[in-house]
Amino acid sequence: MKKIILFTAIVIGAALLIGAVALATTYEESRLTTDVATQEHPRIYAPYAVWLDWRSDADGGWVAGGGEDGMNIRDAYLYSIDDGAETKLTDQNGIATKIDLTHSHVFWMDAGTAHPGLHYYSLFENKSVHAVTIDSYPSNADYGGTFLAAWTDKVVYTTAGADGVYLYNATTGENTKLTDTFVNGLDYEDDFVVYTDTNIYGGKVYKQKISTGEVTEISTDSTKAASFSDNISMRGNRVVWQVGGTKTKLLLHDLVTNSSEFLTDTEVNRINPRVGASCAVWSTWSEDLKVYLLTIYNFETQQTSTHGSEQGLDPDVASGDIIFSSNRKGNNDIYTIDPTAVVVPIVEAPPVETDIELAYNSGDLIKKEDSTAVYYYGADGQRYVFPTQDTYFTWYSSWDNIITISSEELAEISIGGNVTYRPGVKLIMSTSGNKVYAVAKGGVIRWIDSSEIAKELYGDSWGQKIDIILDSFWVNYTNGENIVSSDEYDFESAMTGSPTINVDKGL
Repeated sequence: MKKIILFTAIVIGAALLIGAVALATTYEESRLTTDVATQEHPRIYAPYAVWLDWRSDADGGWVAGGGEDGMNIRDAYLYSIDDGAETKLTDQNGIATKIDLTHSHVFWMDAGTAHPGLHYYSLFENKSVHAVTIDSYPSNADYGGTFLAAWTDKVVYTTAGADGVYLYNATTGENTKLTDTFVNGLDYEDDFVVYTDTNIYGGKVYKQKISTGEVTEISTDSTKAASFSDNISMRGNRVVWQVGGTKTKLLLHDLVTNSSEFLTDTEVNRINPRVGASCAVWSTWSEDLKVYLLTIYNFETQQTSTHGSEQGLDPDVASGDIIFSSNRKGNNDIYTIDPTAVVVPIVEAPPVETDIELAYNSGDLIKKEDSTAVYYYGADGQRYVFPTQDTYFTWYSSWDNIITISSEELAEISIGGNVTYRPGVKLIMSTSGNKVYAVAKGGVIRWIDSSEIAKELYGDSWGQKIDIILDSFWVNYTNGENIVSSDEYDFESAMTGSPTINVDKGL
């Protein structure tokens, strides 16, 4: 498995509400596929992942009319996360359309004329089975309305043109109709299925207890589902669905308490929500980057983050593992991230070419040969670490004037500590907190008592001045007196009072 580590600055987008800030960050990322054909619609259940794959198609992707050979061929693939082994699950000339997996089975729909309908692969027996024949499926597969969700050895599914939602049991072979409803999305776990109906003005959301057939609406007039495909997901007692029109918010509903709350504050283009045990994921349109970004909501911290700056589509999450597809430089591949592993930005400094050994003095920026880490050389003879690019750019505007020294020289210089933000340049928050602080001299932070004071200090766009500080770096700062009036802090005076890191640290 090829592993790619991306390096980006940890920055904050425009946010006008304390506690409603979305982090833009980068997590440790792995690329699972490298074939030039399109891979898409991934699902994960460690130690396996599955996706739909066009590598057997002559054109490498869907083409109207079938393209070069007159056929569109899309296969179901199984991938072992442990050793990177790939297994093609589908017959020749099939058109797999939807796929899901559990600890024991992979289920998919096939719109090929040879074996149309529901298929599954047993992970324990290593064999594929054509479970349910749906002769009408090849003719209506392109119309949408096909959905599939698996749980253990069972799967709930529906197809375009079908007369309802069905439950198939791979162990017994029993195929049972659950409802006559046409749906825009569904999910399934244990004895419950949730689904949204297809009303274009907002579909009602239902849960159905399979063992009794009892159906209960869990939406209200103000929380009906948006008319998007794959607009709902469930795990445990949590259900998340899209609410709104062309631009949506995401609602979290608790099946136990029958209570609901929005995970998002604003209406933007959000698609394909999925729920796991520790987080929910979806894709959010970035107007700045013109791509959908992978978005993660952590249930424990109640914090939302977006991953990197590359496209992140059709995500899935299970037991903390997150998978998604991404088109990069024209190649659509499958990627995973570890949401617990934040990549700390590496400062990339241009190499200094010189034939002589450069001297360095107090206040210089230094780095060793063959390294991108930059240090501040202090008046006390020690070097100070820039923990993030954001920290560096509060003090400097470019990578100019960095002196390269030998590894032996650098090793002789002890580390004195971390550099903190230059006072006055930015406001900061911790990843686990919801308070906004101004920075004062010496890494002292002062909590701003209200958003009104923050606005008086930094103007209407004060929210854009906020940077998120990882908890591991928050210990570099010490608490000072709260700012309860705008008269108690002036960011220009704060900047002027700390013109250099030496002055700021009192070296």
